[in-house]
Amino acid sequence: MSRKDNLKMVIAAYAGASVLAACSQQAQEVSQQKSEIDRQKDAQLQMVDNKTQELKHNVETNKEQALRNLDQAKKNLQAQENSLIDQKANVKASADYANKNLNDQAAACKTKIKSNVDAAKAQVEENASATKVQ
Repeated sequence: MSRKDNLKMVIAAYAGASVLAACSQQAQEVSQQKSEIDRQKDAQLQMVDNKTQELKHNVETNKEQALRNLDQAKKNLQAQENSLIDQKANVKASADYANKNLNDQAAACKTKIKSNVDAAKAQVEENASATKVQ
């Protein structure tokens, strides 16, 4: 081979090596870009998971608080219902007592009226007897 041919081969070898080096560098850059994309993907997925867990926790906390509030409202309503039942019983008892008292007073008044009528009739008869005798 001639020197010219050797030189061409050396240049071709350097060119090939340069192309291989460039391809290797490009492959490394592509690999780094892919790795960065995967890292960002993992970070985004982790952020979504974290936010989802936080929101689920908030939902659970809100649910528990709402259930406690509803249980307390139920207890309050039951207490109010019991109070109304007691008030109803008290109204009935008061009305029954008032009716019994009125019946007793009416009976006493009727007895007094009958006694007064009997006394008045007796007085009338006594007066009539005293007038006849004279």
